[in-house]
Amino acid sequence: MIDTSVTLQNSSAVNLFLKQMPEHFNSALETAINETAKAIKAESKKIVPKEWGIKKEAAQDAKIKKASISAGSAVAEVLLGGKKTPFWNFGSVSPRNVMSGKTTGGVSVLIAGNSYQFKHAFVTNMDSRNVGVYERIKGKYIETSRGRREATRHLSSTSFAKMAKSKKTNIPNSMQAKAQEIFEQKFIAQCDLFLNSARL
Repeated sequence: MIDTSVTLQNSSAVNLFLKQMPEHFNSALETAINETAKAIKAESKKIVPKEWGIKKEAAQDAKIKKASISAGSAVAEVLLGGKKTPFWNFGSVSPRNVMSGKTTGGVSVLIAGNSYQFKHAFVTNMDSRNVGVYERIKGKYIETSRGRREATRHLSSTSFAKMAKSKKTNIPNSMQAKAQEIFEQKFIAQCDLFLNSARL
């Protein structure tokens, strides 16, 4: 939650803007909040991969719901992906090559600094899909164009959203002070922008 701070109250640009151009307040507020949300999104996409060990491209599942003003308050949401993260999207997976022949020996995955061994897992591009880490489901079979084969499951970890909210990263709480600071900068910049445009 972002509050009206002493920094904003003491800003000459903000005070002059509110006095001379109050009709543009909502526009300045929405823009500042949306830009703050973008900055928090970008920061989340740096912190989570670093702490959890996922590839940066795996952190793309994040969107922003733009600010809307209602009952005197404005809210913008950073929507983090809720889909589970495939093991293959972690930076440290061993082996990294597609296995052929007997798929024994298992696969190890480094998740949030801890190494996990999946002794029955293997790396493959199952049914021409993207490469991933799979595990056979004992006793379950499916029919394919090549005949009957043992069913598999695509192994994955928790979602990007849960990683962000976990104790290891705690994005919602740890970013509160930074969000306030960014918003103050963005809102003051918007006030300056409106004031300067009025002088032209």
